[in-house]
Amino acid sequence: MARTVADCALLDTVVTGAAAPAPRAIRDIRLGVPRQHFCEPLDDELARLFDAFLDRLRAAGATPIEVDLRAAKPLNDSAGMAITGFELRHEIPAYLRTHGLSFGLDALVAQIASPDVKRMFAIRADITEAAYRAAIETDRPALQKLYADCFRHRGLTALIFPTTPLPAPKIGEDDATLLNGAPVSTFPTVAHNTGPGSIAGLPGVAVPLGLTQAGLPVGVELDGPIGGDADLLAAAMTLEAIAGPLPAPQL
Repeated sequence: MARTVADCALLDTVVTGAAAPAPRAIRDIRLGVPRQHFCEPLDDELARLFDAFLDRLRAAGATPIEVDLRAAKPLNDSAGMAITGFELRHEIPAYLRTHGLSFGLDALVAQIASPDVKRMFAIRADITEAAYRAAIETDRPALQKLYADCFRHRGLTALIFPTTPLPAPKIGEDDATLLNGAPVSTFPTVAHNTGPGSIAGLPGVAVPLGLTQAGLPVGVELDGPIGGDADLLAAAMTLEAIAGPLPAPQL
């Protein structure tokens, strides 16, 4: 959405009308590190970069603490499939009709190049409204409560974890890629860490972390409490300054 957190914060002020946040004092930043699910599995080199960054944050005065959010996975699995599946099949056609477009969902999907994205539409075609309502009324609130309890009981500013479990897959690896030498499906692997917070409706921001030895950029995501967008941006500004800018891409 933006090249820097400050630019993202500027966009937030345009959308909300609120004053732009200032960077938060590092000593006031308390970060939850949810290793279960969010670091399982994790690319070996990315794991080293992530742990080194946590050490830098501690040295600067932040307080990273381990938290257990393993229960997010089953709730995300049950709620995410039903919510995204039902809404993909119903809201996109409604959007197309609203804007007077002459083609439908199937014609749109036919033009998508990614096999994984096409598969995502196909496997969610049979989700019923009853399953959707159960996800909206039961599973998603349970996931939101899990997060809210974690933030409140541990006094967290944000959660911090690698944005993706691996560096960017190569062009052409739309269907499968490698994670620590083992073949994995590309789309669910790349979306593995960002899914639960998205389904719960948490504000999230990704901050560049560094480069792998192959020169690929990797990052960390910060997820904050629902409604805590300004505080999250303030913390992200501070962490972005500690991480430092990435080198310019070599073309």
